[in-house]
Amino acid sequence: APASVHPARLWVRLGVVAGLFLFYLQWFKRENYFSFLDFINLAFHEAGHIFLSMFPRFIQFSGGTLFQLAVPVICLVHLKRRGANLGWQLCLFWLGESLLNISIYVGDAIRQDLPLVGGGEHDWTYLLTETGLIGHTGGVEKTIFFAGSVVIFWSLFLIGRDALRLQAAPVARAMTLEAMGADLALDGARGGAGHRAWSVRAPRTAARCGVRRAGCRTAIRPCRRSLP
Repeated sequence: APASVHPARLWVRLGVVAGLFLFYLQWFKRENYFSFLDFINLAFHEAGHIFLSMFPRFIQFSGGTLFQLAVPVICLVHLKRRGANLGWQLCLFWLGESLLNISIYVGDAIRQDLPLVGGGEHDWTYLLTETGLIGHTGGVEKTIFFAGSVVIFWSLFLIGRDALRLQAAPVARAMTLEAMGADLALDGARGGAGHRAWSVRAPRTAARCGVRRAGCRTAIRPCRRSLP
């Protein structure tokens, strides 16, 4: 019998989906929401500025956002190659959450209400001014927030889909094994009839090809005809 999947695994994954969805709703309940994941995002953001500090000014200011997005992607690719489905799907959620955090930072480009680490110039005030989009800050913010939401809902869909597949897999395997058993039984019945037919034809074929039996010894002389 195929090994069954414990029902708890289904409910744990569905619980993860529900918890992450409730986590996502916090961005609609609180203005400029800063989650526990954003402390991690902030660390990678600042590391990006440091690592890219030797590049031109525009890349320096972009470095924080680039690193903030690159780290979840790198983790996602690594876990996906290892076949850790839930792991890379959670990293996909992390990527979407990071986009939500960036959208808040973009929306603050004009107001500049958010505290900046170490002070200095606002990343997105500079970036949007340089690209000529400072007058469309709200539109850029909403676009990035929408992109993050799409990524988040895609990750939730994948986690839920895999949970249902895990639960359905034993039933599918059982049905497959049952069908294979029926096919083998049918083939066995057909094979038995074929064996009886061969036993009738075998003496005549053996005579044509010069097969002589003497006790347990069999002598076969070359024959150009192929056996049926």
